[in-house]
Amino acid sequence: GLATKQDALQAEVELNNLKNQELILLRQQVAIQARINALLNRVPDASLPEAEPIVVSRRQPPTFQELQALALTHHPEFSQLNARISAGESRITLAEKAFFPDFQVGMGYNSLWDDADKRPILGVSINIPLDRSKRRSILNQANAEIRRAEWLLIERRTELLADLAQARAEVIEAQSSVVLYQDKLIPLAEEYLESAIADYQSGAGGFLNVITAEQRKLSTDLAHARTRADYVRRLAELERWTGVSINLSLPTSTGVKQ
Repeated sequence: GLATKQDALQAEVELNNLKNQELILLRQQVAIQARINALLNRVPDASLPEAEPIVVSRRQPPTFQELQALALTHHPEFSQLNARISAGESRITLAEKAFFPDFQVGMGYNSLWDDADKRPILGVSINIPLDRSKRRSILNQANAEIRRAEWLLIERRTELLADLAQARAEVIEAQSSVVLYQDKLIPLAEEYLESAIADYQSGAGGFLNVITAEQRKLSTDLAHARTRADYVRRLAELERWTGVSINLSLPTSTGVKQ
């Protein structure tokens, strides 16, 4: 009976605001669940298992040089481009061989000869490529195709390494943000809330200060959760560019699972 009616009304307003935010989050949850089920070719309202707990390691990802070696070895697009270059080299070799005469050796037996010594037949034929312009065009086309594949490989290599460097930097940034929330921002928000409650209980502070501290604590917790989720997304993006799974809970030298 010591609080004012205004304080009780402020508490009720804040409670209803939280209920409204809960409705918004539930609607977002339903939409996300439907999108996940669509990716899995399931009905939109099919139940999903509980998400695995997010563990944010404070160990930095492998060095850029290590990630570069993994990407150039395991990224599927590079394997595809290297296969195209190998196929182009084979076509060039075949086109070059078309300029050489084609030797054919044949053996037979002609039973029409009266003399048995003349019945065995040994023949040699030589096919001389006279139409060299056609063969030259085929060779030029094969050379052009392999040069195009090589330039495409160089271009994609440059783009991928730039994306790889950016993805690694974003993982480190997300790690730093999570650590900042865990070590500094969340403890400060909790201390601020406890201080506001203590001041209000002693009559030295207003109830609005308690509400403001509660709001700040809630927004800090929500930002912390979003930062943790952002860390997982960025780590997945880094794994996408390297083509392998990265386990930051292990030492860097063994932090990659092939």
